[in-house]
Amino acid sequence: MLQDLEQRVQQLASSSVILGLSAGLVRELITDRSQILNSLLESQMSKLYVSDQPAAPDISQARERLQALRESMDRNEESRGARVHRPLQQFVQKEWDSIISVVSSMLSELSQSSGCNKTLSSWDSSQTLFLLHQLESQAKLLGAYLWEETPPAVYHLSAFQNPKGFLVAVLQEQARAEQRDISNFSLQYQVLKTSAIPSSPPHSGIYITGLELHGALWDTRLGAVQETLSIQPCQLPVVWVRATADITTATSSPSSFPLYLCPVYKDLIPGDLMDTDKITYIPLVAKLPPTLCKIRRVRIIIRQLTTDL
Repeated sequence: MLQDLEQRVQQLASSSVILGLSAGLVRELITDRSQILNSLLESQMSKLYVSDQPAAPDISQARERLQALRESMDRNEESRGARVHRPLQQFVQKEWDSIISVVSSMLSELSQSSGCNKTLSSWDSSQTLFLLHQLESQAKLLGAYLWEETPPAVYHLSAFQNPKGFLVAVLQEQARAEQRDISNFSLQYQVLKTSAIPSSPPHSGIYITGLELHGALWDTRLGAVQETLSIQPCQLPVVWVRATADITTATSSPSSFPLYLCPVYKDLIPGDLMDTDKITYIPLVAKLPPTLCKIRRVRIIIRQLTTDL
């Protein structure tokens, strides 16, 4: 009985008459399927042919760019000298020295690879070029922060390999100015209501940029976190950071909406986010319940630098 049932099912699935298809239409369907299969096969064969012959990464070009970056940084130091009087300047100088160390290390590794006639894999090549773009952009910003005659209007947080250390330097700056212990101060954050970039620094503290809100949308009209269906991050306006001894403003909301203490991370994969990776918390006015924001892992990520700075 079971075999008879299987035979009937097979006949039902293969019978074009039962399915309501004429013999001519069946031939057309077979022809169309053959053409589609041929197209797919040709497409896959062309991809295999290309992948079998990958373009060799140009190590010499990467080495030349690194060498040019190192020489440019050396010239800046020789012609302008280091300015390390204030805590912020001291921190930026350390970041500058760290970039030089990374560039020198990469130059050494690429020189060894070139001398041994080694070729970088496509993964190594893409990682090297990405890091090279980052180093060039960081060096450009750090140089401006160190040697511009006037203080920078806005600091891009991605310029620093240690953004948490930068925020500590802001505390040290204020503690030194008031001749008080750093433990007396805390950082206060305020998201500006305008998306425009300020042309001058604030009367106290600093402006920072380069922050993206993930898991929610920033309502620029209300200045608050709100619901979103998009998985794309939302760029935050410039944030005003200042050190103050008044800790009450960190937990009080300026509107009827509650405050969500939004964690700030570097550019990490969401699954890799750990409590130890938090750089700071920025209180954000939220139209959503703070508990829901926490469940949805609403967070701020420091945006990677681009090459068009």
